[in-house]
Amino acid sequence: VDKARLAAEAIVCEAELTSPWPSAAITSDTLHDVMGTPPHPNCYGAIFHDKRFVATGERVRSKRPEAHGRWIEVWRLT
Repeated sequence: VDKARLAAEAIVCEAELTSPWPSAAITSDTLHDVMGTPPHPNCYGAIFHDKRFVATGERVRSKRPEAHGRWIEVWRLT
């Protein structure tokens, strides 16, 4: 989980460098695209349940077929 948190943090930091927006965001879909399938689906909750991440209040539909379009949280670094 710690390595995945670092990966998520790196994704957001890299996006902030290349994005015109003041704060880049990440979803579990973004992390899934980079890291692949986690050993357990609850790993995503553990990754983002950290003081370095805060929910933006925005939710988007997952693009992964196995998620069946469910709503997922959008996160950003604090």
